[in-house]
Amino acid sequence: MPEGGTVENCISRVNIQSTGDNVGGITGYNGTVNNCQNYGNLVGIEKVGGVCASGGFVTSCINYGEIKGSKDVGGIGGFVHSIINCKNYGIVSGTTNYAGGIVGRCTYRLNQCINYAKISGNDQVGGIEGDHWGRTLNCINYGNVEGNLESVGGILVVELQRIY
Repeated sequence: MPEGGTVENCISRVNIQSTGDNVGGITGYNGTVNNCQNYGNLVGIEKVGGVCASGGFVTSCINYGEIKGSKDVGGIGGFVHSIINCKNYGIVSGTTNYAGGIVGRCTYRLNQCINYAKISGNDQVGGIEGDHWGRTLNCINYGNVEGNLESVGGILVVELQRIY
């Protein structure tokens, strides 16, 4: 998707299996995604997300599909800027680091998100997010979290700003 593009009110029921990066149920790269749903199972390497793989702003979206990847793997986003009011029901599995029920890594804001599914990974595994460089507000995790190394958290692992 080009910089600044918008996707709204879409549903994807397609399973995607890729040997590359930027694999998303709705969009692979960038833009704004509003009120979309993914039911497909996704497999990729880095930046794999149920709704948006990389970049972008995601609002009011839901993922039901199983998400698998190596690094930056999340139920809603792989490595995105902002996620607001989203829900994940799909199992998320990462084989290296940065796996989260909502997002693998987020660079700006995460607000009012809920994860209901099991999250597993190797290192930096969180029920909501694996890594975050901004603000996390009003998020809930109901899913079990499993990791093989030391950085595992019920909500998140690394937070450089604040949690509210």
